[in-house]
Amino acid sequence: MYNGAFAACPDPIDFRAYTLINLYKDPNAYVLKGEASSVERPAFRNYLGEVFATQRDANYAELAQGDHSRSGGQYDIWQAVFGPAGTDGYPKPIFDKVTGVIDPSVAAYWRDHYDLSHIIERDWATLGRSSRARFTSMWVTVTTTI
Repeated sequence: MYNGAFAACPDPIDFRAYTLINLYKDPNAYVLKGEASSVERPAFRNYLGEVFATQRDANYAELAQGDHSRSGGQYDIWQAVFGPAGTDGYPKPIFDKVTGVIDPSVAAYWRDHYDLSHIIERDWATLGRSSRARFTSMWVTVTTTI
């Protein structure tokens, strides 16, 4: 544990908020389903908050640049960092790039290995004892363009 953490442009640290996707509860990364209709999930906004690309748009662009998480784009980089290796040796996708369907087994791997909220709760008996006198605060920004 640290004495404090200040992240101005963090990568995800809790995958209940992976951009606007809850990897543990949402079945699809691209679509928000309501009782009467479905809407595309935003990915990028301009300074006025207007959506100019959806999650589908961003991931289709990455898919066009390279398959198997090789685009160098943000979502593919996160898959390469957080994900387990698939049977083909490439990162196992957290969701299908074409359909947006989330793979719960990959989400469980991300949670167990990289979700800081989950890890702190799971391992508090050990972490709390070693950090009781040192840990003071954590601050993370709320807004970003992605």
